[in-house]
Amino acid sequence: MPVDLDAIPDKAPKIPRPKTRRWLGFWLVCLVIGMLATVWFWQADRSSATFWFTALGVPTFFSGAIFSLRRIGYKSDQVWAASWDAERHRLYQQETARGQRCAWMIDASVVTTLSEGREALVDAVLDNDPLMSSITPRSGKGTLRHTYLQGFEKTQSELLVRLFNTLTSRLAEPMAKLPESMPCMLALQVGADLEPSVIERLWKETSHSLSRQFISLNEPEFHVLDRWLDTYYDIPSALLVVSAQINSAPVEGSGEAIVGTLLVNRPSPEYPDAVFVHRPQLGSPDNLTQTLSRALLWTKSAPEEIKYSWLTGGALALDGLWGMACESNGVVLNMQTQSSSLDMVVGYTGHAAPWLALAAGATHAEQGGMKLVLAVQTSQEHIWVGGVSPAILK
Repeated sequence: MPVDLDAIPDKAPKIPRPKTRRWLGFWLVCLVIGMLATVWFWQADRSSATFWFTALGVPTFFSGAIFSLRRIGYKSDQVWAASWDAERHRLYQQETARGQRCAWMIDASVVTTLSEGREALVDAVLDNDPLMSSITPRSGKGTLRHTYLQGFEKTQSELLVRLFNTLTSRLAEPMAKLPESMPCMLALQVGADLEPSVIERLWKETSHSLSRQFISLNEPEFHVLDRWLDTYYDIPSALLVVSAQINSAPVEGSGEAIVGTLLVNRPSPEYPDAVFVHRPQLGSPDNLTQTLSRALLWTKSAPEEIKYSWLTGGALALDGLWGMACESNGVVLNMQTQSSSLDMVVGYTGHAAPWLALAAGATHAEQGGMKLVLAVQTSQEHIWVGGVSPAILK
């Protein structure tokens, strides 16, 4: 589950110390009342020690006893507050450590309209080379700006099966280098109108082509990364996410892509230069500033260490919301030269968008030797923000 530091209770309120002047006043009031009552009701000799003990000693003893009880309550509250704050601090440190768990990206394979891998995609986005063009969608109704995968003439299921086979063949080599005893999780995130039998076929063919027995993780978007980091972090394991978006009825500015991402939760000697993928933070447009702040905390990065940002989804690159969040957190980025939007080049790729942004960001971080952040808006209410760090900073 996502780490939510805001769910941790606040510190205990400061325990007010008993005010000495107020208690001195209480003692004087008790003393006056005790003397008046003793004088009024005393019938015996008023010069005896018993009279003065009753007039002065009893009120003093009574007020002292009440004050002692108040001090005991004050000390008890202090012990409770200290215990509460200590437990809260422990929980805060524990949740922060959980949030700062990370993974290592072993490899990522990308198929877009370029059909040339993630390096070509990063180059196209950095050069601001739009790949969208006006086409007639598979439904045959109208024309719109859209990017599509090669094999446009095929049905969704035929195209998806072929592309899955292409993708898994590219990931076979890095998968083979992982220990056979290492548990492997598989998440299929497919945005297409498919029969359940097609999904089952994709699962079987992926498992067969990679010669692995996978454990299924059925979580959407980056939730699967969250769950994997929490559930399987105690043992070395791998996570393979295959995400795809194929549109039978695309909308303006949309795109198609398929992405395979292979992650491990322990450093691999076979891949010493593997990029760090930090836990992403889930937020909303209303608290984007705080979401970015949490993402920086998970990456253990100062704001000035962030040198670039990759965006996809919604209107993050257009409405100024992302720029304001960066400015509020002290992240100094030129939105024209230090921030790129995948949507401007390949369109918004739906289910594949988070992983396409991660693949592009990881490639850029590795090439440039710099830390960067990703912002992915998957709906009007949800924005994921995460960090990527290279193995070696330049």
